[in-house]
Amino acid sequence: MAKIKNSTNELNSRRIGKLWTALNKYGIYTEDELKKAVEEMQPLNISCMVAPINNNNKKAN
Repeated sequence: MAKIKNSTNELNSRRIGKLWTALNKYGIYTEDELKKAVEEMQPLNISCMVAPINNNNKKAN
């Protein structure tokens, strides 16, 4: 059980490290900077990902 827990912790640590590396490219180095960046984001339009699919073999407008 301890071995599985350690593997999970190592995997999570690597993932977190990769996330911070990506955020650093945008000038985000701290949790406060990340929070501020998220608060200042423009709304994201995801309608293209959640809209119904047109199955009538007609061209979508």
